[in-house]
Amino acid sequence: MIPVNEPVVGAREMEYVEECLKTGWISSAGRFISEFEKTWANYCGVEYGIAVSNGTLALQVALRVIELEPGDEVIMPSFTIISCALGVLYNDAIPVLVDCDPVTWCIDVSQIEEKITDRIRSILEAVGDPVEIIVVDDDSPDGTWSIVKELDDPRIKVIRREGTRGLATAIHRGIIESRGELVGWMDADMSMPADRLPIMIELTEQYPVVVGSRYVDGGMDDRPQFRVVTSRMINWLAGVVLGGGIQDYDSGFIMLRREVFDRVTLLPIGYGAYFIDFLHTCRKKGVNVLEIPYALVDRTRGSSKSMP
Repeated sequence: MIPVNEPVVGAREMEYVEECLKTGWISSAGRFISEFEKTWANYCGVEYGIAVSNGTLALQVALRVIELEPGDEVIMPSFTIISCALGVLYNDAIPVLVDCDPVTWCIDVSQIEEKITDRIRSILEAVGDPVEIIVVDDDSPDGTWSIVKELDDPRIKVIRREGTRGLATAIHRGIIESRGELVGWMDADMSMPADRLPIMIELTEQYPVVVGSRYVDGGMDDRPQFRVVTSRMINWLAGVVLGGGIQDYDSGFIMLRREVFDRVTLLPIGYGAYFIDFLHTCRKKGVNVLEIPYALVDRTRGSSKSMP
C-alpha cells in the first residue's frame, strides 16, 4: 500500500504535545493555537489566520470567504477525496467533476471548455435559427467569458461582469441585453432539457408565460433527496403564503413574450425569490402562466454562469 501521507513526528513535536497536555488546553484555545494562527498569517502576508479542526472544515471556510452564490458550480478533478466535494456542498454550491489527465493525474483543463460550452451547443441544436444567447459571466476564475467568446458566433453575446455577483442580477442584465420578441432562461449545467425549448416557444403563441415544472403531471425532480425535499418545502410555503395556481414557484426554467415585461417587473434580487415574485405578480395582474412538465436531473456538468 502507498500511504497518502506519513506524518513526521520527532522529539520537538513530542515536547510540544506534552507541554500542551500539561497546560490543560487540549481543544478550542491555548497558546499553541494563537501562535499557529499568528505565524501562519505572517507567512501568508495577511492580517488574520484561522485554525480549524480538519481539512474538510478548512475547505468549507475557504469557499465561504469567496462568497459563492447558492447553486454556483465549482469545477474539480474527478481524482480527489470526498472532502473536496463536501466543502462545496456545505456552501450550497455544486461540485462539477472533470476527468484527470492520465499522465499527470491532474485535472484535464481541455475538458473544462467542454463543460462550459455544452449548454450553448444544446440550445443551438434544439432551437435553431433565429436564436440569440446572452452569456453573463461574473468574471469566473475558469475564464468562462473568454472560452465562450472564442466560439466567435454572432448569435452569442458575452457579458463579463467584474465586481458584481448574483443570479437574479445576471438574468436581469441578460433580459436588458436581449433583443428577441421571446425571452427565456434556464440553468447552464445540463440539468434542464434544452429539447423542451421548442415546445415552450410554440406554446407562447397561446400563453404569454410558459414555465417548465417539476410538479405538474409528468414532471419529475431527480436530484438528491435533500435538494428535492428543500425545493418542495419552498414551494409548499410559497403556495400557503401566496395562494395556489402555481405548482413550481422556484422552477427557474421559463419562456415568455417580451411584452410581459410591460406589465410585470422582474426584481433583480436574491437567488430564488426573484422567480417566486415574478410568477406571483404575473398571476396578480392576470397574465396567463402555463406549466409544462419536465424532468430535472442532478447538476453534473456545465457552469451556472454560462447562460442567464
